[in-house]
Amino acid sequence: MDKQIHLRLLPNPADDSNPIAYWVTLQDGRAISGIKQSDFSTAIEELGADNVIAYIPGIDILLTHVSLPSGRKSQLRNALPFALEENLIDDIENLHCALGPQLMNGQYIAAVSSDDKIQYWHQLLIASGLHLQALLPDTLLIPRSVGSWSIVCENNTAHVRTADADGFVCQKDVLAFLLQKEFDNVGDYLPQSVEIYGCPDFDENQLSGALKDKVQIVHHPELSSGNLIELLLNKSPGSSGLNLLQGEYAPSSRLLQRIRPWYCLLYTSPSPRDCKVDLVCRLLLEKGGGGGGGGGGGGG
Repeated sequence: MDKQIHLRLLPNPADDSNPIAYWVTLQDGRAISGIKQSDFSTAIEELGADNVIAYIPGIDILLTHVSLPSGRKSQLRNALPFALEENLIDDIENLHCALGPQLMNGQYIAAVSSDDKIQYWHQLLIASGLHLQALLPDTLLIPRSVGSWSIVCENNTAHVRTADADGFVCQKDVLAFLLQKEFDNVGDYLPQSVEIYGCPDFDENQLSGALKDKVQIVHHPELSSGNLIELLLNKSPGSSGLNLLQGEYAPSSRLLQRIRPWYCLLYTSPSPRDCKVDLVCRLLLEKGGGGGGGGGGGGG
C-alpha cells in the first residue's frame, strides 16, 4: 500500500500565508515516522510525491445532520445547501457545503464552512503541487474505536469525535455541557465508552447520573506533544467517508478546468471508402460557447 501523509495545518500568527504544518506518515495504517513540524513552505520540500490527506481547523467547520430526498449523489449534493439554508446564519452563496455518509436513521452528515476559508486552504495546497487526496476538519484526525467517542484537549480547546464523520470543537469550559447535549441527541445510540486524552479539568460529575452508569469514561494522560496528531503514532484515524473537496474543489473539476479548452473527437467517417481503422482525431480549440459541428462525411 502506498504511503499516506496525514498533514495538519494551523494558522501561523506570524505569517498568514505560511501556516504551521504537522505531519505523520502512515503505511498500511501504521505510523512509519514520528511527528514532524515546520512552516508550510518548508514542509513542501519534504512531503514529496506521497499522497496527502490534509486537515484544517475544525473550529471553522460545522458537522451536522440533514434529511435529503432520495436521489443520485450529484442530486443530493445539489440539494444540500437548500436543505441546510434555514438553519444557517450566513447566505448559502457564501458557504461551502460538503455531503458526507448516510447514517442509520436515513439522515446524512454534512460539513459546512465559509467558502473563503475552503478556497484559501485549497489554493494553498494545490499551488504547492502536493498529491492531495482529501481535505478534512482536524476533528476527524482523532482515532476512534467502534462504539466509542474520543475527546482531545489542546490548550483551552476540546476536539470531540463522535463517529466516523461527526464531531465538534468547543472551549473546554463548556465541554461537559455540550457533551451532555450530544448524549441527549443520540438517544438510545449511546457509545459504550468515551476516551478522553488530556482534559484534566473535565468534571464527569457534571454529566447525568444515569448517563455515567451507561457510558464508561476512560481518562488517558495528556499528550506529550500537546498536539492531537500525536495519536496517529499509535492508531490510524480510519476512513471518514467525508471529503471537503466537492463541487468546484473536486479533483475532477480541477482536471476539467485544465482540459476544457481542448477536445479530442474520435469518430469514423460515414464514407463508404472509410474502414474501421480510418479513425480521425480532431483537436479543437473551444473559444467560449458552442460546440463545433459533427464530422463531415466522406465525399464521393
